[in-house]
Amino acid sequence: MTEICDAPNAKDLRSAIIAACAMLLAFAAVAVPVPLYAEYKIALGLTDAGISLTMVSYLTGVLIVLMMLNAILLPLAQETVTQRITIRKAIKPLVRIPKNLRPVFPLAAGCYIAAWGTGVFFQSLSTPAAVTYFQSTDPLIPALMFALAMAPSALGGPMSARTTTRFAVYGGTALLCISYAILWVTLTKGITVPFLIADGVFSVSTGILLSASMHMLISYSDPADSASVVSLINFTGYVGSTAVSIAMSTIANTLALSTVLMVGFVISMVFMIPGFATKALRK
Repeated sequence: MTEICDAPNAKDLRSAIIAACAMLLAFAAVAVPVPLYAEYKIALGLTDAGISLTMVSYLTGVLIVLMMLNAILLPLAQETVTQRITIRKAIKPLVRIPKNLRPVFPLAAGCYIAAWGTGVFFQSLSTPAAVTYFQSTDPLIPALMFALAMAPSALGGPMSARTTTRFAVYGGTALLCISYAILWVTLTKGITVPFLIADGVFSVSTGILLSASMHMLISYSDPADSASVVSLINFTGYVGSTAVSIAMSTIANTLALSTVLMVGFVISMVFMIPGFATKALRK
């Protein structure tokens, strides 16, 4: 009897492990070359803009993979809804915003783009920035910059869950702006340790925003549409991040990297204006 009752839990655990390993391998494969961008720049004669464009290529590839994974990983995961749909419908990207999500989707999309768009700097330009501002001669500093911009975001989920969604969104946005201001000042001054601390705080703020945004979307959506909603917000986030990355790549060779950092932040935050405006008008 115990084995029968525990069977669904075992399947859920197996699905979670498969999904976690797949995500870990994907992001690890992308992260490995980041600290070595300075060596690539010297060996291949790449410019800062050329390095940044590699992130554009990565994001474009991610958009394609996101649509393919629905058909490939689905057979390995435990089915969460009883209604069956065709493979053609499963891999078809959802580009229409459902009516029930329209009150919160602009804000959620803005949070995703602001979090991911500003994070693109650390993925594509952390190594040139470490060399230029911190006189880094080895991959350790850019590796720390990249790791601190990503890993602490995991703390944002539990922190967001312990407060209201509204407070998490507004608090996360405020923390994002404050940490980014400190990042810009410490980068321009070449102060390494405070920059790394602010980098970790920035990562936590993005985790808070992403968790709160996803909670908003799931709470407004039907359970059967959860997978489509997740695909839609991820697709939107990657499209917006690609736009921010292209903008930063365009100016990377003509402006200082600290200026590129601030321009990327400003562009990312612009995407949050429609969401906050929609929320204010609905009041």
